[in-house]
This record gives sequence, C-alpha cells and structure tokens, in this order.
Amino acid sequence: MDSFAFRGRTDTGESGSTVDGSDVDSSDDEGQSASGDDAYFRSKGDELVEDPAQHWSKLKEQRLKETVLDEIHLPCSLNEFYEKFVTDDCPHSFGSFQTSALGDFELEVDKWEKDNGAATSSRKRTITFRHPLKHKLGPKDASMEKRQHLHYIPDHGIMLKSCTYGKGFPAADAFHVEDMWIIAPCDANKPGHQGGGVTMSVLFQIHYSKSTMFKKMIDANTKKEYAQMYNKYTEMAASALGGETKPSDVPSVKPEEEKPNKLIKEAPPAEVPVLKIIALLAIVSLSVFALAYYVSILRSRVALMEEQIEEMRQKMALLQRSVASVASVNAMNSPEAPLLTLL
Repeated sequence: MDSFAFRGRTDTGESGSTVDGSDVDSSDDEGQSASGDDAYFRSKGDELVEDPAQHWSKLKEQRLKETVLDEIHLPCSLNEFYEKFVTDDCPHSFGSFQTSALGDFELEVDKWEKDNGAATSSRKRTITFRHPLKHKLGPKDASMEKRQHLHYIPDHGIMLKSCTYGKGFPAADAFHVEDMWIIAPCDANKPGHQGGGVTMSVLFQIHYSKSTMFKKMIDANTKKEYAQMYNKYTEMAASALGGETKPSDVPSVKPEEEKPNKLIKEAPPAEVPVLKIIALLAIVSLSVFALAYYVSILRSRVALMEEQIEEMRQKMALLQRSVASVASVNAMNSPEAPLLTLL
C-alpha cells in the first residue's frame, strides 16, 4: 500500500465519494454517469474546442527556462503511460514515487477533477506533503503544496504542469517552482525512435515574487534536486515498463554521468556561500565591538587628562597668589617704604 491518502470530493458533476465513504450520485454535462466520467476522460482526453493537433501544438509552444529531461525514450504507448503513471488509481503514481524515492511524508493527494476555469475540460488536483531538507542550517523538513493541471490529448500527447509552493523555511514566500512534463509518441523520423513508444521531456523554472539574498542558493539547490529527482523517476519508470517489454525495447535511460546532454549539470554544494556570509557577519560584529571598546578607552583617557589639566590650573592659581603675597611682604620691609609712604 502507498503511504499516502487521497482526499475525496463531493462536488456536483464529479465522480467520487463523501468523506465518510458514501457514494455520490452525480453526472457531468454530457450525461455521463459518475463512474463513467473518468472512463470518458480516459478515452477522449480533453474536450477540445479546436482541432486536437492544433491544440497540442499550442500547448507545446509553452516553454520553461531549464531542461531536466530531453526526450527520454520509454517503451509504452501514450495511453499506457497515462494508465500506469497518471490516473488516480495508477500502479506507479508520482505520490508513491515521492514517498519511496524522495522521502516525502504526510502526503495527501486530491482526485483529478475537471478544471472549469480552463478553455478545455482539462484536469486539476492538489498534492500536499512534507519534504525533507538537506541543509545544515534551518528546519529539517518543510510543508509543500503542488498544484497540478493535466492535458491529455489522445494520439498527440500528455502535458502535466505543476506549481510547487513551500513554507516554513527561509525565503519560502519569495519564490515558487513551475515544472512541465511533455509526453508524446515517438517520431519515427528521429534516430532511435523507430521502435515506437513515447518520449518524456521535463522542464522547470523558478519564479520569484520578490527579491531575496538567498537567490543564488535557491537556484543551485533547485537545479541539483530536480536533476537527482528525475534521474530516479526515469529509473523507476524504466523498471516499471521493463518487465513488460522485450530486451530490445529497454528504455534508453542512462546514469547521470553518461548523459550530460540529457540532464542539467548538478550545481556545487550551496553551503559554502552561507558559511562565507556567516564568517563575514562574525568579522563585522567583532570589528564593531573592538571599535566601541577602543572609543570607550579614548573617552576615559580624555576625561583623565581633563582632570589633570584642571588640577594644574588650580596649582598655578595657588602659586600666583603665593608669589603675590611674597612680593607684598618684601615691599613693606624695603628701606624706601617710609619715604614712599610720606610721598
């Protein structure tokens, strides 16, 4: 059993059950029964408002900054990938991958539901979980929320877009990460794709809502974590499909060091800049403390000098009075003093 839970839904027009497990009798706009709605989506995909090929072409025009996987080959059909890795009841869900390979916990996964705000009847869901952090500083884990939107166009492709938000760690409110899966049937005109199957590409981009001094560290850690995560995911997908394929159909998933053109290069550890910042702050603090101590010493010495100057002034004044008194006595005792008196 997977160590995560599905959150039930009771929205009108959606299949599912109440929180206590009782069935919900609902139907969609096309008259499909609650149990048939998911089968309808599986067979028809998006309820398109335009030609499927044009719709898929427009979806693929959306691009993100960083490429993690670039057309990794998987030996399955488009519908097989959807059934095995995307649906609510799929045997190899991303939720089970998160708990088993990434160490995420307290995972709760919503059922896929129609995205009424989209131009087509695409699907959406929310996944909440706690993710372990590997930094030496700060909390050991953080609360995360992943909001997903799914477009499935049979015979053309699957696009899964996610936005992941975190809280409970430094600068968590300054950014979020958007990633995009593009799964498409193999192009027979490309080398290595003649045997059929699908290709999987993954792109991502970090979006900042405000400036932060941790931007370089966030960029480096995110690139490194996404590279490691999707290395593990392609290995899991290849293993899940490998048991059902012929030896010649083994997917072309290679270890990270053998395909530098497939994965972004892992960034160096991000602890070094943090340690430099801490060391710089410590040096500045010590400098300020030493300067304050030196100023206090100067002030005490100035006060002592002022006291000594005042004492010297008092002694000079006393000396002047003493000289004046001696001069007065000498004048009185002089022989010329009576004559001066008569005059």
